Amino acid sequence: MGEEYTSELGKVLFSLEDIGEWREEFLKKRKKIERVFEKVENRGSCFYPHTENVFRAFQLTPLEEVKVVIWGQDPYPAMLDKDIPRAQGYSFGVAKDDSIPKSLINIYKEIKEEYPREFRAPKHGDLTHVAKQGVLFLNMALTYCPDEKKDKKYSHINIWTPFMNIVVEIINRRTNKCIHVFWGKKSEKMKSEVPEANALCAAHPSPLSAYRGFFGCNHFIQINITLDKLERDQINWNTDTSRPPTFVEKKEKKEKKKEKEKKEKKKEKVIIGFSLALNVVHASDLG
Repeated sequence: MGEEYTSELGKVLFSLEDIGEWREEFLKKRKKIERVFEKVENRGSCFYPHTENVFRAFQLTPLEEVKVVIWGQDPYPAMLDKDIPRAQGYSFGVAKDDSIPKSLINIYKEIKEEYPREFRAPKHGDLTHVAKQGVLFLNMALTYCPDEKKDKKYSHINIWTPFMNIVVEIINRRTNKCIHVFWGKKSEKMKSEVPEANALCAAHPSPLSAYRGFFGCNHFIQINITLDKLERDQINWNTDTSRPPTFVEKKEKKEKKKEKEKKEKKKEKVIIGFSLALNVVHASDLG
């Protein structure tokens, strides 16, 4: 079986059984995808995340469950203790026992601004609970080569473009009006590949650019408003299940709720008025 693959990345991707309908679609484009993987493996001395984690985004969010794609740039470049990469195979998220990256802290701040009563920022940077609700956290490049620090020729960002074009084509064809969220100029390069009505754009949440358009973007509310209109399940950005979910109510539902409250108040007034009238009649009978 090993001889069928021209790259280690291909051996991993095409053997995954837990990526749902992604597998069938990727197999259709196998030769093109393998060519991308060969270039990745031949550029620089090594890359991370580790090979077995490179495609984790597709494992967390199978194709048939994709409702939203949040595009990042490239994997976190830092290494943790014991030569463990910080990158987890999906954009913005990190392991639960890792410190929260500054970009993710800013993401939590924006969600809190949009859902001040419902949202409580978790004390970790694990976003798998969101990914499992249909949010595909995807970087423009799925690998990072540390040799890039010495020479930009080792960058992996452009190598992955043909693979990402395949991913977007699959999403456009197979999903129902998927919402694409682009943060930062690098990720916006993919904007032309998706229907304009389905795209949300803002500055990157990095501390260097968050105040230039990320804060105040209202993307997290807009995502749920759109999903609600499409009659699809909204995203609960909360990890704390004791908190109210970060859902938006339908306008009609809100109006019905207000109408119901009005009727209940009116009914209450009628009951109170009737009770007072009975008391007066009762008092006059006693007199």
